[in-house]
Amino acid sequence: MSEIRVLTRDDILAADDRPRQLVEVPEWGGAVWVRALSGLDRNVIGNYATRKSGEETAPLDWPIRLCAMCITDELGKRLFQDADVKRLAEKSPIALDRVFKVALEINGLQMGAVQEAAKNSLSDQSDASTSA
Repeated sequence: MSEIRVLTRDDILAADDRPRQLVEVPEWGGAVWVRALSGLDRNVIGNYATRKSGEETAPLDWPIRLCAMCITDELGKRLFQDADVKRLAEKSPIALDRVFKVALEINGLQMGAVQEAAKNSLSDQSDASTSA
C-alpha cells in the first residue's frame, strides 16, 4: 500500500487547481480562454443565480455574469469586470452560449442543479420563517 502524502498549507496554496479551456467562438472571430472560478467567485455566482426577480440583479443575467467571470487572458486574468456585464449581454447569444456551456462544465455546474439550488434556497427561507 502506498503512503498518502499529507499536504501543507503552502502545497495547497501553490496548487494550480483551476483548469481552463480554449473555446472557439467564430462569432467573435477567434477563441477565448474559459477558466474555472475560484471558490469565492463560485459563491458569488451562486448568489446571483438564486436571486428573485426584482432584486438588485435579476436571476436572468447570471449566465452572462458567469461568462464575464470565466473569460480570461492566457495568464488567467479576467478580461471583463462586473461593470462590463451589461455590454457583454449585448453580444451574440450563440457566442455567449458557447462560453456559458463550457463555464458550466469546467466549474462542475449544471443548469438543473443551479435551478434546484435556487428552488431549495427559496423554500428554505420560507420554511425557516417563524412569525407568530
